[in-house]
Amino acid sequence: MTDCEIQGGPACPFPTDREQAARTVRRLLRIFSGCPALLLGLALLAGCGESPAATQPEELAPAPTPAPPLVVPSFAKPPSAERPFTPYPPPISKSFQPPRIRPAADSASQAALLRDQANFAVRLYHTLCGAADQNLVFAPWSLYKALAITAAGASGETQEQLAGVLGVEALDPSRLVAHNALDWQVFFRDPKFRYSPHDAFASSAERLWIDRGKTVHPAFLQSLAENYGGGAETTDFSTDPVGTRRRINGWVSDATAGSIPQLLPATESLAETSLMLVSALYFRGAWHNLFDTAQTETASFELLDGNQVEVPLMRQKQHYRWNGNASYTAVEITYRGPYGMIVILPTGDFRAFEANLDGESLRGIVDGLHGDPEVTLALPRFSIDQRHDLVSGLRALGVTYAFQPADADFSRALDPGQASLGDLLQQCRIDVDEQGTEASAATAVRWMSASTELQELELTLDRPFMFLITHQETGAVLFLGRMLDPRS
Repeated sequence: MTDCEIQGGPACPFPTDREQAARTVRRLLRIFSGCPALLLGLALLAGCGESPAATQPEELAPAPTPAPPLVVPSFAKPPSAERPFTPYPPPISKSFQPPRIRPAADSASQAALLRDQANFAVRLYHTLCGAADQNLVFAPWSLYKALAITAAGASGETQEQLAGVLGVEALDPSRLVAHNALDWQVFFRDPKFRYSPHDAFASSAERLWIDRGKTVHPAFLQSLAENYGGGAETTDFSTDPVGTRRRINGWVSDATAGSIPQLLPATESLAETSLMLVSALYFRGAWHNLFDTAQTETASFELLDGNQVEVPLMRQKQHYRWNGNASYTAVEITYRGPYGMIVILPTGDFRAFEANLDGESLRGIVDGLHGDPEVTLALPRFSIDQRHDLVSGLRALGVTYAFQPADADFSRALDPGQASLGDLLQQCRIDVDEQGTEASAATAVRWMSASTELQELELTLDRPFMFLITHQETGAVLFLGRMLDPRS
Protein backbone atom coordinates (compact mmCIF):
# COMPACT_ATOMS: atom_id res chain seq x y z
CA MET A 1 0.00 0.00 0.00
CA THR A 2 1.39 3.43 -0.92
CA ASP A 3 1.72 6.43 1.36
CA CYS A 4 -1.06 8.11 -0.58
CA GLU A 5 -3.41 5.21 -0.04
CA ILE A 6 -2.62 5.17 3.68
CA GLN A 7 -3.59 8.85 3.87
CA GLY A 8 -6.86 8.14 2.11
CA GLY A 9 -5.94 9.84 -1.20
CA PRO A 10 -5.83 8.43 -4.74
CA ALA A 11 -3.10 6.01 -5.75
CA CYS A 12 0.26 7.64 -6.63
CA PRO A 13 1.07 7.84 -10.36
CA PHE A 14 4.80 7.45 -9.55
CA PRO A 15 6.77 4.73 -7.74
CA THR A 16 6.88 5.05 -3.96
CA ASP A 17 10.67 5.17 -3.91
CA ARG A 18 11.54 8.88 -3.63
CA GLU A 19 14.78 8.78 -5.65
CA GLN A 20 13.18 6.86 -8.51
CA ALA A 21 10.25 9.28 -8.51
CA ALA A 22 12.62 12.26 -8.64
CA ARG A 23 14.48 10.74 -11.61
CA THR A 24 11.17 10.19 -13.41
CA VAL A 25 10.10 13.82 -12.90
CA ARG A 26 13.47 15.16 -14.15
CA ARG A 27 13.24 12.97 -17.27
CA LEU A 28 9.72 14.21 -18.03
CA LEU A 29 10.80 17.82 -17.50
CA ARG A 30 13.54 17.44 -20.13
CA ILE A 31 11.10 15.86 -22.59
CA PHE A 32 8.37 18.53 -22.18
CA SER A 33 10.58 21.54 -21.51
CA GLY A 34 9.03 23.41 -24.45
CA CYS A 35 5.46 23.19 -23.14
CA PRO A 36 4.72 25.41 -20.10
CA ALA A 37 1.20 24.04 -19.67
CA LEU A 38 2.50 20.48 -19.31
CA LEU A 39 5.22 21.70 -16.95
CA LEU A 40 2.51 23.16 -14.71
CA GLY A 41 0.64 19.86 -14.77
CA LEU A 42 3.80 17.96 -13.81
CA ALA A 43 4.40 20.35 -10.94
CA LEU A 44 0.93 19.56 -9.62
CA LEU A 45 1.49 15.83 -10.02
CA ALA A 46 4.67 16.11 -7.97
CA GLY A 47 2.46 16.24 -4.87
CA CYS A 48 2.11 12.43 -5.14
CA GLY A 49 -1.61 12.34 -4.67
CA GLU A 50 -1.84 14.70 -1.75
CA SER A 51 -4.60 16.53 -3.64
CA PRO A 52 -7.55 14.89 -5.42
CA ALA A 53 -7.25 14.12 -9.11
CA ALA A 54 -7.52 17.15 -11.35
CA THR A 55 -10.99 18.07 -12.54
CA GLN A 56 -12.27 20.59 -15.03
CA PRO A 57 -12.55 24.03 -13.41
CA GLU A 58 -16.07 25.16 -12.68
CA GLU A 59 -17.36 28.61 -13.49
CA LEU A 60 -17.31 30.65 -10.30
CA ALA A 61 -20.68 31.77 -8.98
CA PRO A 62 -21.13 35.38 -7.85
CA ALA A 63 -19.90 35.85 -4.29
CA PRO A 64 -22.82 35.87 -1.83
CA THR A 65 -23.40 38.81 0.46
CA PRO A 66 -21.33 38.13 3.60
CA ALA A 67 -23.19 37.50 6.85
CA PRO A 68 -22.62 39.84 9.80
CA PRO A 69 -19.34 38.90 11.51
CA LEU A 70 -19.71 36.80 14.64
CA VAL A 71 -16.64 35.42 16.37
CA VAL A 72 -17.13 31.69 16.85
CA PRO A 73 -14.50 29.64 18.72
CA SER A 74 -13.13 26.74 16.74
CA PHE A 75 -14.60 24.09 19.05
CA ALA A 76 -18.12 25.41 18.40
CA LYS A 77 -18.16 25.07 14.63
CA PRO A 78 -20.98 22.82 13.42
CA PRO A 79 -20.23 19.19 12.59
CA SER A 80 -19.67 18.11 9.02
CA ALA A 81 -18.48 15.09 7.05
CA GLU A 82 -14.89 16.28 7.47
CA ARG A 83 -15.39 17.09 11.15
CA PRO A 84 -17.72 14.48 12.68
CA PHE A 85 -20.00 15.25 15.62
CA THR A 86 -18.20 15.03 18.96
CA PRO A 87 -18.81 16.64 22.35
CA TYR A 88 -17.04 20.00 22.54
CA PRO A 89 -14.93 21.73 23.69
CA PRO A 90 -12.40 18.93 23.10
CA PRO A 91 -10.34 17.81 26.08
CA ILE A 92 -6.79 19.11 26.25
CA SER A 93 -5.53 15.75 27.45
CA LYS A 94 -6.91 12.23 27.32
CA SER A 95 -4.82 10.80 30.13
CA PHE A 96 -8.03 9.16 31.37
CA GLN A 97 -11.21 9.62 29.40
CA PRO A 98 -13.25 6.57 28.38
CA PRO A 99 -16.02 7.26 25.88
CA ARG A 100 -19.09 9.02 27.18
CA ILE A 101 -22.36 7.10 27.31
CA ARG A 102 -25.47 8.62 25.72
CA PRO A 103 -28.47 7.22 27.62
CA ALA A 104 -32.08 7.25 26.56
CA ALA A 105 -34.02 10.20 27.94
CA ASP A 106 -36.52 9.52 30.76
CA SER A 107 -39.02 12.36 30.82
CA ALA A 108 -40.10 11.79 34.43
CA SER A 109 -36.51 11.71 35.75
CA GLN A 110 -35.59 14.78 33.70
CA ALA A 111 -38.62 16.70 34.98
CA ALA A 112 -37.60 15.90 38.56
CA LEU A 113 -34.02 16.97 37.84
CA LEU A 114 -35.14 20.29 36.31
CA ARG A 115 -37.35 20.93 39.35
CA ASP A 116 -34.46 20.22 41.73
CA GLN A 117 -32.10 22.42 39.72
CA ALA A 118 -34.60 25.30 39.85
CA ASN A 119 -34.94 24.96 43.63
CA PHE A 120 -31.17 24.92 43.97
CA ALA A 121 -30.78 27.95 41.69
CA VAL A 122 -33.26 30.11 43.61
CA ARG A 123 -31.93 29.09 47.04
CA LEU A 124 -28.41 30.01 45.95
CA TYR A 125 -29.71 33.21 44.33
CA HIS A 126 -31.08 34.38 47.68
CA THR A 127 -27.84 33.42 49.43
CA LEU A 128 -25.63 35.27 46.93
CA CYS A 129 -27.83 38.38 46.92
CA GLY A 130 -27.42 38.80 50.67
CA ALA A 131 -27.99 42.28 52.00
CA ALA A 132 -25.98 44.09 49.32
CA ASP A 133 -27.83 45.92 46.56
CA GLN A 134 -25.65 44.92 43.62
CA ASN A 135 -25.98 43.26 40.23
CA LEU A 136 -25.65 39.48 40.15
CA VAL A 137 -24.94 36.74 37.66
CA PHE A 138 -24.06 33.13 38.36
CA ALA A 139 -24.35 29.78 36.59
CA PRO A 140 -26.48 27.36 38.61
CA TRP A 141 -26.07 24.71 35.91
CA SER A 142 -22.28 24.65 36.21
CA LEU A 143 -22.29 24.61 40.02
CA TYR A 144 -25.04 21.98 40.26
CA LYS A 145 -23.09 19.68 37.98
CA ALA A 146 -19.83 20.22 39.89
CA LEU A 147 -21.56 19.43 43.19
CA ALA A 148 -23.23 16.34 41.70
CA ILE A 149 -19.81 15.02 40.62
CA THR A 150 -18.38 15.88 44.04
CA ALA A 151 -21.26 14.10 45.78
CA ALA A 152 -20.62 10.98 43.68
CA GLY A 153 -17.20 10.75 45.36
CA ALA A 154 -18.60 11.17 48.88
CA SER A 155 -20.06 8.69 51.37
CA GLY A 156 -22.06 8.71 54.58
CA GLU A 157 -23.29 11.98 56.05
CA THR A 158 -21.04 13.99 53.72
CA GLN A 159 -22.92 12.61 50.73
CA GLU A 160 -26.27 13.03 52.47
CA GLN A 161 -25.64 16.76 53.00
CA LEU A 162 -24.49 17.26 49.41
CA ALA A 163 -27.49 15.30 48.13
CA GLY A 164 -29.75 17.46 50.28
CA VAL A 165 -28.50 20.71 48.75
CA LEU A 166 -28.98 19.12 45.30
CA GLY A 167 -32.61 18.41 46.23
CA VAL A 168 -32.53 14.61 46.47
CA GLU A 169 -32.71 12.30 49.44
CA ALA A 170 -30.00 10.01 48.09
CA LEU A 171 -27.91 9.75 44.96
CA ASP A 172 -28.69 6.76 42.77
CA PRO A 173 -27.74 5.65 39.25
CA SER A 174 -31.01 6.96 37.79
CA ARG A 175 -30.02 10.52 38.77
CA LEU A 176 -26.69 10.18 36.94
CA VAL A 177 -28.49 8.85 33.87
CA ALA A 178 -31.01 11.71 33.93
CA HIS A 179 -28.26 14.32 34.30
CA ASN A 180 -26.29 12.80 31.43
CA ALA A 181 -29.34 12.60 29.15
CA LEU A 182 -30.30 16.21 29.90
CA ASP A 183 -26.73 17.34 29.25
CA TRP A 184 -26.81 15.74 25.80
CA GLN A 185 -30.16 17.36 25.04
CA VAL A 186 -29.10 20.87 26.12
CA PHE A 187 -25.58 21.05 24.72
CA PHE A 188 -24.99 18.55 21.93
CA ARG A 189 -26.31 19.22 18.47
CA ASP A 190 -27.89 16.73 16.13
CA PRO A 191 -25.19 15.85 13.55
CA LYS A 192 -27.87 15.33 10.88
CA PHE A 193 -29.04 18.93 11.09
CA ARG A 194 -27.24 21.59 9.05
CA TYR A 195 -26.22 24.34 11.47
CA SER A 196 -25.04 27.82 10.63
CA PRO A 197 -21.92 29.12 12.37
CA HIS A 198 -24.10 32.06 13.44
CA ASP A 199 -26.52 29.89 15.43
CA ALA A 200 -26.53 30.30 19.20
CA PHE A 201 -24.78 27.53 21.07
CA ALA A 202 -23.73 26.53 24.56
CA SER A 203 -20.95 24.19 25.60
CA SER A 204 -20.11 22.52 28.89
CA ALA A 205 -16.95 20.71 29.96
CA GLU A 206 -15.54 19.15 33.12
CA ARG A 207 -12.00 18.19 34.06
CA LEU A 208 -10.36 16.69 37.15
CA TRP A 209 -6.74 17.45 38.04
CA ILE A 210 -5.10 14.93 40.39
CA ASP A 211 -2.00 15.65 42.44
CA ARG A 212 0.82 13.34 41.48
CA GLY A 213 1.06 10.52 43.99
CA LYS A 214 -2.67 10.52 44.82
CA THR A 215 -4.70 7.50 43.77
CA VAL A 216 -8.30 8.14 42.72
CA HIS A 217 -10.67 5.19 42.65
CA PRO A 218 -11.23 3.96 39.07
CA ALA A 219 -15.00 3.75 39.56
CA PHE A 220 -15.16 7.48 40.33
CA LEU A 221 -13.12 8.34 37.23
CA GLN A 222 -15.25 6.00 35.13
CA SER A 223 -18.44 7.71 36.33
CA LEU A 224 -16.96 11.15 35.64
CA ALA A 225 -16.15 10.16 32.06
CA GLU A 226 -19.25 8.15 31.20
CA ASN A 227 -21.89 10.38 32.80
CA TYR A 228 -20.35 13.84 32.48
CA GLY A 229 -17.80 13.52 29.66
CA GLY A 230 -15.04 14.66 32.03
CA GLY A 231 -11.41 13.66 31.68
CA ALA A 232 -8.70 13.54 34.32
CA GLU A 233 -4.98 14.20 34.35
CA THR A 234 -2.21 14.27 36.90
CA THR A 235 -0.26 17.38 37.84
CA ASP A 236 2.07 18.64 40.58
CA PHE A 237 0.15 21.05 42.81
CA SER A 238 2.92 21.31 45.41
CA THR A 239 6.14 21.14 43.40
CA ASP A 240 4.94 22.94 40.25
CA PRO A 241 2.14 25.34 41.28
CA VAL A 242 2.98 27.85 38.53
CA GLY A 243 2.81 25.26 35.73
CA THR A 244 -0.33 23.70 37.20
CA ARG A 245 -2.07 27.07 37.47
CA ARG A 246 -1.10 27.86 33.88
CA ARG A 247 -2.50 24.54 32.60
CA ILE A 248 -5.79 24.89 34.48
CA ASN A 249 -6.24 28.53 33.46
CA GLY A 250 -5.40 27.62 29.86
CA TRP A 251 -8.01 24.86 29.83
CA VAL A 252 -10.66 27.22 31.25
CA SER A 253 -9.74 29.93 28.76
CA ASP A 254 -10.07 27.47 25.86
CA ALA A 255 -13.40 26.17 27.18
CA THR A 256 -14.83 29.71 27.52
CA ALA A 257 -13.45 31.16 24.26
CA GLY A 258 -11.00 33.33 26.18
CA SER A 259 -13.65 35.12 28.26
CA ILE A 260 -12.27 33.71 31.56
CA PRO A 261 -8.49 33.77 31.14
CA GLN A 262 -7.55 33.52 34.82
CA LEU A 263 -9.80 31.42 37.02
CA LEU A 264 -6.92 30.83 39.43
CA PRO A 265 -4.99 34.07 40.06
CA ALA A 266 -1.32 34.07 41.02
CA THR A 267 -2.31 34.80 44.62
CA GLU A 268 -4.32 31.55 44.82
CA SER A 269 -2.30 29.02 46.83
CA LEU A 270 -2.39 25.46 45.51
CA ALA A 271 -0.47 23.93 48.41
CA GLU A 272 -2.00 20.86 50.03
CA THR A 273 -4.32 20.32 47.06
CA SER A 274 -5.20 16.70 46.34
CA LEU A 275 -7.79 17.14 43.58
CA MET A 276 -9.33 20.04 41.70
CA LEU A 277 -12.51 19.66 39.69
CA VAL A 278 -13.29 22.42 37.18
CA SER A 279 -16.61 22.82 35.37
CA ALA A 280 -16.74 25.30 32.49
CA LEU A 281 -19.86 26.67 30.79
CA TYR A 282 -19.90 28.91 27.72
CA PHE A 283 -22.76 30.51 25.79
CA ARG A 284 -22.77 32.78 22.79
CA GLY A 285 -25.79 33.73 20.72
CA ALA A 286 -26.95 36.42 18.35
CA TRP A 287 -30.51 37.62 18.83
CA HIS A 288 -33.00 36.10 16.42
CA ASN A 289 -34.01 39.69 15.70
CA LEU A 290 -31.05 42.03 16.13
CA PHE A 291 -31.60 45.35 17.85
CA ASP A 292 -31.05 48.30 15.55
CA THR A 293 -28.24 50.39 17.04
CA ALA A 294 -29.82 53.49 15.50
CA GLN A 295 -32.80 53.02 17.84
CA THR A 296 -30.67 52.73 20.98
CA GLU A 297 -31.00 55.91 22.98
CA THR A 298 -30.15 57.20 26.40
CA ALA A 299 -33.06 56.98 28.83
CA SER A 300 -33.77 56.97 32.55
CA PHE A 301 -33.38 53.84 34.69
CA GLU A 302 -34.83 53.84 38.20
CA LEU A 303 -32.56 52.35 40.88
CA LEU A 304 -33.78 50.54 43.97
CA ASP A 305 -33.45 53.70 46.06
CA GLY A 306 -35.67 55.62 43.62
CA ASN A 307 -32.89 57.68 42.06
CA GLN A 308 -32.81 58.01 38.27
CA VAL A 309 -29.70 57.36 36.16
CA GLU A 310 -29.15 57.67 32.42
CA VAL A 311 -28.33 54.41 30.55
CA PRO A 312 -28.48 53.25 26.89
CA LEU A 313 -31.78 51.45 26.19
CA MET A 314 -32.02 49.15 23.15
CA ARG A 315 -35.45 49.11 21.47
CA GLN A 316 -37.34 46.87 19.09
CA LYS A 317 -40.84 45.62 18.26
CA GLN A 318 -41.14 41.88 17.66
CA HIS A 319 -43.31 38.87 18.47
CA TYR A 320 -42.18 36.97 21.56
CA ARG A 321 -43.59 34.46 24.03
CA TRP A 322 -44.59 35.94 27.35
CA ASN A 323 -45.92 35.13 30.82
CA GLY A 324 -47.29 37.32 33.57
CA ASN A 325 -49.83 38.15 36.23
CA ALA A 326 -50.47 40.98 38.65
CA SER A 327 -46.99 40.51 40.17
CA TYR A 328 -44.71 40.42 37.11
CA THR A 329 -44.33 40.44 33.33
CA ALA A 330 -41.86 38.09 31.65
CA VAL A 331 -40.79 37.98 28.00
CA GLU A 332 -38.51 35.49 26.25
CA ILE A 333 -36.06 37.17 23.83
CA THR A 334 -34.99 34.43 21.45
CA TYR A 335 -31.57 33.75 19.99
CA ARG A 336 -30.75 32.17 16.62
CA GLY A 337 -30.93 28.67 18.01
CA PRO A 338 -32.59 26.65 20.77
CA TYR A 339 -31.95 29.18 23.55
CA GLY A 340 -33.61 32.29 24.93
CA MET A 341 -33.17 35.04 27.51
CA ILE A 342 -36.13 35.50 29.82
CA VAL A 343 -36.41 38.94 31.41
CA ILE A 344 -38.72 39.32 34.41
CA LEU A 345 -39.97 42.76 35.40
CA PRO A 346 -41.83 42.88 38.75
CA THR A 347 -44.95 45.03 38.77
CA GLY A 348 -44.40 46.39 42.26
CA ASP A 349 -41.47 46.36 44.69
CA PHE A 350 -38.49 44.41 43.32
CA ARG A 351 -37.26 43.29 46.77
CA ALA A 352 -40.67 41.91 47.71
CA PHE A 353 -40.93 40.00 44.42
CA GLU A 354 -37.53 38.32 44.67
CA ALA A 355 -38.04 37.58 48.39
CA ASN A 356 -41.15 35.54 47.50
CA LEU A 357 -39.50 33.77 44.56
CA ASP A 358 -38.88 30.04 44.95
CA GLY A 359 -37.98 27.18 42.64
CA GLU A 360 -41.59 26.28 41.92
CA SER A 361 -42.52 29.82 40.92
CA LEU A 362 -39.40 30.14 38.75
CA ARG A 363 -40.29 26.96 36.91
CA GLY A 364 -43.83 28.25 36.57
CA ILE A 365 -42.54 31.38 34.85
CA VAL A 366 -40.31 29.39 32.47
CA ASP A 367 -42.81 26.61 31.70
CA GLY A 368 -45.73 29.03 31.41
CA LEU A 369 -44.34 31.07 28.51
CA HIS A 370 -46.97 31.16 25.78
CA GLY A 371 -48.59 33.20 23.03
CA ASP A 372 -46.96 35.36 20.40
CA PRO A 373 -47.93 38.99 21.09
CA GLU A 374 -46.15 41.86 19.42
CA VAL A 375 -43.84 43.19 22.12
CA THR A 376 -42.54 46.74 22.19
CA LEU A 377 -39.36 46.07 24.13
CA ALA A 378 -36.76 48.36 25.71
CA LEU A 379 -33.75 46.60 27.24
CA PRO A 380 -30.58 48.21 28.63
CA ARG A 381 -27.15 47.17 27.44
CA PHE A 382 -25.25 45.65 30.37
CA SER A 383 -22.20 43.66 31.42
CA ILE A 384 -21.44 41.85 34.68
CA ASP A 385 -18.17 40.19 35.67
CA GLN A 386 -18.21 38.57 39.11
CA ARG A 387 -16.30 36.09 41.23
CA HIS A 388 -18.18 34.19 43.94
CA ASP A 389 -16.72 32.40 46.96
CA LEU A 390 -19.39 29.75 47.43
CA VAL A 391 -18.18 28.06 50.63
CA SER A 392 -20.24 30.27 52.96
CA GLY A 393 -23.26 29.96 50.67
CA LEU A 394 -23.18 26.17 50.76
CA ARG A 395 -22.65 26.18 54.51
CA ALA A 396 -25.78 28.32 54.80
CA LEU A 397 -27.64 25.71 52.73
CA GLY A 398 -26.60 22.90 55.11
CA VAL A 399 -23.34 21.54 53.68
CA THR A 400 -20.86 21.44 56.60
CA TYR A 401 -19.22 18.01 56.85
CA ALA A 402 -17.57 18.28 53.43
CA PHE A 403 -15.48 21.27 54.63
CA GLN A 404 -14.40 19.76 57.97
CA PRO A 405 -11.30 17.51 57.75
CA ALA A 406 -12.40 15.47 60.76
CA ASP A 407 -15.85 14.75 59.30
CA ALA A 408 -15.43 14.80 55.51
CA ASP A 409 -15.88 11.42 53.83
CA PHE A 410 -14.87 11.22 50.18
CA SER A 411 -14.06 7.52 50.28
CA ARG A 412 -15.75 6.89 46.92
CA ALA A 413 -13.09 9.04 45.25
CA LEU A 414 -10.04 8.71 47.52
CA ASP A 415 -9.00 6.48 50.41
CA PRO A 416 -10.78 7.42 53.67
CA GLY A 417 -9.39 10.41 55.55
CA GLN A 418 -7.37 11.77 52.62
CA ALA A 419 -9.31 14.91 51.73
CA SER A 420 -11.94 17.52 52.57
CA LEU A 421 -13.25 20.40 50.50
CA GLY A 422 -11.26 23.62 50.66
CA ASP A 423 -12.18 26.28 48.13
CA LEU A 424 -15.35 26.43 46.06
CA LEU A 425 -15.47 29.38 43.69
CA GLN A 426 -17.16 30.48 40.49
CA GLN A 427 -16.10 33.14 37.99
CA CYS A 428 -18.98 34.36 35.85
CA ARG A 429 -19.35 36.94 33.07
CA ILE A 430 -22.18 38.14 30.84
CA ASP A 431 -22.29 40.80 28.10
CA VAL A 432 -25.56 41.89 26.47
CA ASP A 433 -25.77 44.31 23.54
CA GLU A 434 -27.64 44.91 20.26
CA GLN A 435 -26.04 41.86 18.61
CA GLY A 436 -26.71 39.25 21.26
CA THR A 437 -25.23 37.75 24.41
CA GLU A 438 -21.98 36.15 25.50
CA ALA A 439 -21.94 34.45 28.90
CA SER A 440 -19.39 32.18 30.55
CA ALA A 441 -18.76 30.54 33.89
CA ALA A 442 -16.07 28.39 35.47
CA THR A 443 -16.56 26.59 38.76
CA ALA A 444 -13.64 25.15 40.74
CA VAL A 445 -14.05 22.62 43.56
CA ARG A 446 -10.82 22.05 45.46
CA TRP A 447 -10.20 19.00 47.62
CA MET A 448 -7.63 19.68 50.34
CA SER A 449 -5.26 17.00 51.68
CA ALA A 450 -6.28 15.97 55.00
CA SER A 451 -53.12 34.04 31.76
CA THR A 452 -55.13 35.63 28.79
CA GLU A 453 -53.73 35.74 25.24
CA LEU A 454 -52.39 39.16 24.29
CA GLN A 455 -52.15 40.80 20.90
CA GLU A 456 -49.70 43.51 21.95
CA LEU A 457 -47.42 44.07 24.93
CA GLU A 458 -45.08 46.88 25.94
CA LEU A 459 -42.18 46.05 28.27
CA THR A 460 -39.71 48.78 29.18
CA LEU A 461 -36.99 47.46 31.47
CA ASP A 462 -36.17 50.83 33.02
CA ARG A 463 -36.01 49.59 36.59
CA PRO A 464 -34.46 46.52 38.33
CA PHE A 465 -35.27 43.19 36.68
CA MET A 466 -34.21 39.54 36.72
CA PHE A 467 -32.86 37.57 33.77
CA LEU A 468 -32.24 33.96 32.84
CA ILE A 469 -30.60 32.19 29.91
CA THR A 470 -32.44 28.95 29.25
CA HIS A 471 -32.62 26.03 26.85
CA GLN A 472 -36.04 26.45 25.25
CA GLU A 473 -37.03 22.80 24.79
CA THR A 474 -36.20 21.66 28.34
CA GLY A 475 -36.36 24.97 30.21
CA ALA A 476 -32.96 24.24 31.79
CA VAL A 477 -31.61 27.36 33.51
CA LEU A 478 -27.98 27.93 32.48
CA PHE A 479 -27.49 31.44 33.89
CA LEU A 480 -29.52 33.43 36.43
CA GLY A 481 -29.09 36.98 37.66
CA ARG A 482 -30.52 40.39 38.37
CA MET A 483 -29.80 43.84 36.95
CA LEU A 484 -30.11 46.66 39.45
CA ASP A 485 -27.82 49.24 37.86
CA PRO A 486 -26.74 48.92 34.19
CA ARG A 487 -23.95 51.47 34.73
CA SER A 488 -21.89 49.00 36.82
